[in-house]
Formats: sequence, C-alpha cells, structure tokens
Amino acid sequence: MIQDKSTPRRVANLENQHADLDAQLQVLAKRVHLTPTEQVTATKLKKRKLSTKDRLADLRVRRPDVMG
Repeated sequence: MIQDKSTPRRVANLENQHADLDAQLQVLAKRVHLTPTEQVTATKLKKRKLSTKDRLADLRVRRPDVMG
C-alpha cells in the first residue's frame, strides 16, 4: 500500500476540529438559557461536529493503518 503522508495530518486536523467544536458546545451547554441566535449557533456547531466525526470515520475505514 502506498503511504499517503497527508492522511495522518488530515486525521489530526479533523480530531482538533472535533475537539474545538465540542469545547464550543460545552460552553453553550453550561448556559441556563440560550438566545435564539445561540440556539442557531449550537445547531450549526452540532452539525459541523457530526460532519467532522463522519469524515474521520471515513478516513479510518479507508485507511485503518491511520488510527487516532
């Protein structure tokens, strides 16, 4: 198998993005009440986090040698 050196970097980048999105969501989750704008922001963050998780899973399925 040809080693793609960019794949580990992509995995690391996606893992960092996922962690950043999670941290932002945790900040919002600590609030007792979210404004409508914050609710929209939380929804967008959740969708981005899920998309990032899906991309990570796809990379790991295609490249099981790159675990993170």
